[in-house]
Amino acid sequence: MIPQTIGRSLFAGKVYPSGDFTIGRVSKPPVATRDEETDPLGGIHVVETKLTGQTTVYFEDRSPPLRSAPLGLSDATNPHRISKQRARQGLTGITTFGKRMLRSGAAILAKIIPRRLMTFATVTTPTISQDENVVINANWSELVRQLQQHISRDLVRSGITPKITYTVEIQEDRYYDDGIVALHLHLIFQGRKSFKDGYAITPARIDRVWQRLLENLLGRPVGISAANKLETPRKSLEKEIGKYMSKGGSIVADIVRDGLEHLLPSSWWGMESSLRKQVMKAIVKLSGEAATYVWDNISDLPIKYRAIHLGAEYNNKLVAKVGWITNKDFIDEIRLLS
Repeated sequence: MIPQTIGRSLFAGKVYPSGDFTIGRVSKPPVATRDEETDPLGGIHVVETKLTGQTTVYFEDRSPPLRSAPLGLSDATNPHRISKQRARQGLTGITTFGKRMLRSGAAILAKIIPRRLMTFATVTTPTISQDENVVINANWSELVRQLQQHISRDLVRSGITPKITYTVEIQEDRYYDDGIVALHLHLIFQGRKSFKDGYAITPARIDRVWQRLLENLLGRPVGISAANKLETPRKSLEKEIGKYMSKGGSIVADIVRDGLEHLLPSSWWGMESSLRKQVMKAIVKLSGEAATYVWDNISDLPIKYRAIHLGAEYNNKLVAKVGWITNKDFIDEIRLLS
């Protein structure tokens, strides 16, 4: 049992709805680099602070006020509104913060929506010329935003509240075989209102929307045969989205090494703003004597973790412990003390 008395502590921690867990010393050590990531949909601005040569430990969320993506745009994408400027972000793939948020979003959806009502969608860049693929990558964030708007409208028309989350992946075979950095998108959302209802969005509908967006951007007809797929998740939502987050680290490094970092997406994940609010609200902040107790007794608690130390120049000081909680009931116990 965690002590109930809460006071000042040298430690602070966070427990995410997914069970992801972090605890560290309150005072931050000197930092070496910063990697910034922006979510084009929810207005999310994440700064991930890194120590050179060390695993990511500390996170800071400098979000502007949250707002839902507007749903009033026309069906056709206006290519003149799509920015041609590429921010130098996302050069290391999805961040640790992004992975925790996606797993947590999936965990919340799994609690409130039966798996058989969910849809797992894959939307792929079709086979096109290398020059046209560059245009698509340069406008990827806007394409994703427009696609989500169409999906959201269809869900609303079917009486479903849109709670969409996604991650971006690189098609490895196309890069290693042809040198093309082709992106595709994995989305999770509620696709049916009830078991007796049909799907709000069909594969044919996704194909039409994606085709129209690409044709408006490229200015010519685009074939998208076998480019997209919609299915009911076979496993838990966390596992479905997690298997794609665990891929791609080496290929991102290869693309940067080959000097093609400008073709990488500026954001590797996204989440509809109301779902993000739910995730952020559900994060348990650990402080006071409870944080000290967890720090001192973590080996005896249902937590799998690894210790994070500073380098030799900081005397290998232990600064954090990160991992995940193996017993979800323990999350509830911590929440009662927050």
